[in-house]
Amino acid sequence: PAGAGTPVSAVPATSPHDESRAAAATLAATADRLLASLATQAAALRKSGGLAVREIKRLAKAAGAGEPQTRLLLDLALAAGLIALTRTPAGITALPTGAYDDWLTRPPGQRLAPLLAAWSALWAIPTHTPFGETPTALVRGHDRHAPALRHALLATLATVPPAAGAPLATPGPGTVPPGLLPAADWHRPLAVTAQPMAEDRAAHTLDEAAYLGLVAHGTLTPLGRALLTDPHSLDEPLADLLPPLLEQAHFQADLTAVVPGRPTAALAALLSSAADRESEEHAVTWRFTPASVRRALDTGHTAGTLLDDLTRASTTGALPQPLRYLVQDAARAHGRMRVLPAACCIRSDDETLVKELAAHRALGDLALRVIAPTVLVSSRPPAATLDALRAAGYAPALESDTGTTTVERLPAHRATAPALTRDPQAPLALARRLLGFTPQSGEAAATGGG
Repeated sequence: PAGAGTPVSAVPATSPHDESRAAAATLAATADRLLASLATQAAALRKSGGLAVREIKRLAKAAGAGEPQTRLLLDLALAAGLIALTRTPAGITALPTGAYDDWLTRPPGQRLAPLLAAWSALWAIPTHTPFGETPTALVRGHDRHAPALRHALLATLATVPPAAGAPLATPGPGTVPPGLLPAADWHRPLAVTAQPMAEDRAAHTLDEAAYLGLVAHGTLTPLGRALLTDPHSLDEPLADLLPPLLEQAHFQADLTAVVPGRPTAALAALLSSAADRESEEHAVTWRFTPASVRRALDTGHTAGTLLDDLTRASTTGALPQPLRYLVQDAARAHGRMRVLPAACCIRSDDETLVKELAAHRALGDLALRVIAPTVLVSSRPPAATLDALRAAGYAPALESDTGTTTVERLPAHRATAPALTRDPQAPLALARRLLGFTPQSGEAAATGGG
């Protein structure tokens, strides 16, 4: 044992490989939630460009990440082609692309690979916001020195053996280990100390690298070394870090479903359609409620199809009895009342006339539908329905909201009275009246003066 006066260096509780594994698992889950939220509701960009702060806050809450990390992932997804900016009549919005659907079918490691490759070449430091600027995302970067700065920092940390990394560990977020910048400056002097706010830029770059699982305990992780060697050959190191996706869940009697890992896209979609995601740590938990089961029934499931799909997704091939009762009870109450679109109604005490109207070919544009022996609904507004009925030879009457017959009056059209034209001599005549001047007196005065 060391003596009382012998300094003892801190020994990390976990290895860089362990830190990288945890970071990769968190990153994969966060990226899944972020892109899924963006697929559900597009993000609107400001007129000046970039996402508004409120949109970043919304997406950060959905992803379960901080706002700087959310901005980072959004910029990486844009650079990787997973999302794109689309111009709409309401403005520019951000939505996932068709590549996102293919991305969902890939194993976890292959999902992260394009994001990490995009980070190595990104012309921006997304988490770095200089003083006075508003944090934003989805803006094409113009920092051409950012990729060289990353390379210089990673290349410098690659010279630190994993066992010796702890003494050089970054004291905390937003800081740079002592001696790192001068060493990195040797690799890329123009991109490191020659740039404004060099230490701040380096600190944010290191924070991003740690969040992405590339740096831990003051040295590169195996994933970081693979990225430094070849940013486009990360599938194998990522496959070692992330276990395969799970296709089945554990259904429990307390109306929860637990996936002890990361679920496949199909399993996550099935559980999210019929249950509410409750927690997500090392295992993902969903809880079934009457409202969540009704949501699945609203999207086209029946009790039978939903129970069959959940049974196939069960690790035991069976479902707890409470869950079966919940689904069956919700299905019995579902659809006992129905809401149908209608622009107006047609009613008549003559049931034969109602059937005749519903079958009349000339009234096909009204899309009439019998909802009671004496009631029809029309897809057209009252005025258009009245015109169509009269054109077909019927004599309908308009009824008010209170049930009384409304007297239709022909509109009385009137033209707008033209504006009076102004006499150009009016100001001169007014001046003469004010001065008491008349043509006769003026002429006489002129004559006398002659």
